[in-house]
Amino acid sequence: MLRLIGAGGLVLACGLMGIMKARQLKLRLSLLEDFLQMTLALKGQISYFKEPLPEVFKKVDKRADSRACELLAGLGDVMEQKDAQIARFWPQKVAEIYKDMPLSAADREIFNYLGSFIGQTDYENHLMHFAYMEQRLAAQIEEARKELKSKAPMMRKLGFFLGAIPAVLLL
Repeated sequence: MLRLIGAGGLVLACGLMGIMKARQLKLRLSLLEDFLQMTLALKGQISYFKEPLPEVFKKVDKRADSRACELLAGLGDVMEQKDAQIARFWPQKVAEIYKDMPLSAADREIFNYLGSFIGQTDYENHLMHFAYMEQRLAAQIEEARKELKSKAPMMRKLGFFLGAIPAVLLL
């Protein structure tokens, strides 16, 4: 009886690990989509209002579950306090907000790219940089969707299967 309970626990634990790995793929996709929405909102605010960046950062739609909007709010506060260049603080804030998130190195590079040009160039260059960044983000989102579609079911099944192998050996 004890062996049966142990085997069931092993299968359940490995299955849950597979489910958690699949959930990380879904979280990556939602983080990329959230950043794209924030980027589009930021581009609209800059295009139409042409205000100082701390004011623009505060006007961007703030959703409670949006890490990207949390990034902008934090940067707006830092810029108001220190009157600093955004390019210096952007990578630090990105690393802080997206710490322990399931993002690839390419995703983090795209997130940091926005800080390299915003507030540094004129309006026309901003539009070119935003278009380039939107294109790269769209490609990353498409890659994440394909990865989620192909790998998530496999990870779930593989977790239970890898738990079942030692469970069968225990019995």
